[in-house]
Amino acid sequence: MTIPRSTAFPDALASSAPGDDATEPSLSSLGSSAPVPASDPPVAALFGKSPSAPGDPPAVASMVDDEPIRITVIPPSMLKRWDDALLLDLTAGNYRKWKKELHEVLSVCDTLDMYTSPSYACPPRATRLEDARKWVINDRHVQAFIRLQCSENEREHLPAVQTASELYAFLAARHLNRGTHTQVFLLRDLLALRFDQGQALAPQAQNAIRICR
Repeated sequence: MTIPRSTAFPDALASSAPGDDATEPSLSSLGSSAPVPASDPPVAALFGKSPSAPGDPPAVASMVDDEPIRITVIPPSMLKRWDDALLLDLTAGNYRKWKKELHEVLSVCDTLDMYTSPSYACPPRATRLEDARKWVINDRHVQAFIRLQCSENEREHLPAVQTASELYAFLAARHLNRGTHTQVFLLRDLLALRFDQGQALAPQAQNAIRICR
């Protein structure tokens, strides 16, 4: 049976298959004349803060999970401050290792790992006030943990931000966009490479690959 053109799926939907990376079509692309609802209030509105100032990172399309949010805390055994060698420090050039350790901890604590992504937005306060409150509590918990795992020198450069994702993005930009500074650290690590014939080859090769990434 042929489906009439008026009831068929719009081209914007028919052209994408499940699993595609294409973004979800907007209301305008589906030919809807219904007005787009106003965006939810920013997280700052929960605490009476002013909106982000000019120069802040560009806005990212938000992804609000419909699942109820619960308050999650990092277990005391994992909440302690790391050894000095693991604390994030620009002069140590240890951002990638620090990032790996950070995500390993947050990933085993329910959804806390999602708070480092700007796409995981605070639920709308108008319809999900309790979830919004819990989201902010979790976000502040992640912020505090990130700051805890930074060296004293690094913490002096941390800005006052509203969300954990903003703090995480700041650190990524600070440590990855270093140009010549980063190249010096890379050369230092490469020159320090030594293959020990008394040790297994695979772990040593993996270490060399990690440095080159």
